[in-house]
Amino acid sequence: MQWSEVVTVVREVRLKARVKPRCSPPPEWTTFLSVPVPGYVESSSCGSLPFREVEWIEIDPVRVSEHGRRLPRAVDNLARELLSRLAALGVQAQRGEGAKVRVTASGPAVRPAP
Repeated sequence: MQWSEVVTVVREVRLKARVKPRCSPPPEWTTFLSVPVPGYVESSSCGSLPFREVEWIEIDPVRVSEHGRRLPRAVDNLARELLSRLAALGVQAQRGEGAKVRVTASGPAVRPAP
């Protein structure tokens, strides 16, 4: 499992995610997710964390864009694109609670929706 590949996809598609440390409860959702140095993932909700301590990364495939007060919000469900990109990288993922996508170190293979 390459967590850095997952972080790259999340950043490119501009989605919210959260990183679950092995010994802590799940943190809040954040749009800031990066790999500051090789072997570590960082988010605004849990700080810098070694890859070995990551239990899972959960991604919200629904992106809401604000375009001002008078225009309606744009809501895009990017689950199909997200799952497709993760599958192309050989990353294993599963649909979690609601529409969320969860990537764990070991799980069922990604299958894009038809």
